Amino acid sequence: MKMVLSLTTFFVACAFLPALASAQSLYEAAKKEGKVVIYGQGGDEWTPIIKAFNQRYPGIQVEAQDMRGREAREKIIAEQGAGQVVADLVTSGEQTMAELREGGFLLPYKSPELRFVYKEFLDPLGFRNAYRINIYGITINTRLVPPSDEPKSWKDLVNPKYRGKIASQDPRGSGGAFGILACLSKIHGMEFIRQLAKQNIFFGSNNSQLVVGLVRGEHGLIISSNWTDTAFQKAFKRGGPVKFIKPEEGIRAVQISFSVVKNAPHPNAAKLFIDWNLSEEGQKLLTQELEYTPARKDVAAKSPEADIRSSKILPDTDWTMHPELIPVTTKQWEEIFFKK
Repeated sequence: MKMVLSLTTFFVACAFLPALASAQSLYEAAKKEGKVVIYGQGGDEWTPIIKAFNQRYPGIQVEAQDMRGREAREKIIAEQGAGQVVADLVTSGEQTMAELREGGFLLPYKSPELRFVYKEFLDPLGFRNAYRINIYGITINTRLVPPSDEPKSWKDLVNPKYRGKIASQDPRGSGGAFGILACLSKIHGMEFIRQLAKQNIFFGSNNSQLVVGLVRGEHGLIISSNWTDTAFQKAFKRGGPVKFIKPEEGIRAVQISFSVVKNAPHPNAAKLFIDWNLSEEGQKLLTQELEYTPARKDVAAKSPEADIRSSKILPDTDWTMHPELIPVTTKQWEEIFFKK
């Protein structure tokens, strides 16, 4: 028996040697580059991520420029056109990645850590490396919406009692509202969307600002915010009047990915940063310190609200695979919600 165990251990160790050697050679190449620049929305999350990455891989400066997907897309396109590329990585949801891939502004890269990621979030074209999942439900102010009035389903939102109380991110372009409305149109039809438009929805450009308004009592419900929104988490942890509801039809689960930018000045550092974020170590940091839903199957979410394993997921469109639908859908929301 001792001989069998010894041989098993030997062969397992040998199997890991090529991966370890590959990671080390990537780190050596990344150290020579010395830096990685990231475009995308992250806010306060970047601080613990960068600190942990530098502890694991010292000698690589990480510069994260916080911006929405739309801003990142425009900046990357401008840099490529001018031949002065600064960004190495972009992190965003599906619409931004779709437009950048379609325009030829991304490089394919499949992290070796993707073998641990939920198959639903794998990119068949090999550009996106999903590292966390945003969960969209209904966020409420518990003072304005008492337990007896809480919506149990998305369909409840067209109830007259919610008229004038609903807020949402502008659904035109990238963002949570764009996809939520698309999902709801799939399950409840366009007539439901038209009824929702009659609810006198307040539209804002930024979900975090809407959550701040929710806490202040300016809104009763938000339909485009996600569980990990920074403003929501701050209010939730200090016992503010907020609650996250998973409607009975399901949540929207959106992968947030890293992609390597074409002509990246520091491509090896970019790949190393992706690999670490998808590693077990990186994923545990995202879940334990930042409350994110992990993209890896073998890393548990910290809270029930962040867990997707026990939740229904709304039928969705992979916008990266169908970028031609983005302008059509954007025009649809324009006509329904903004043209009176």
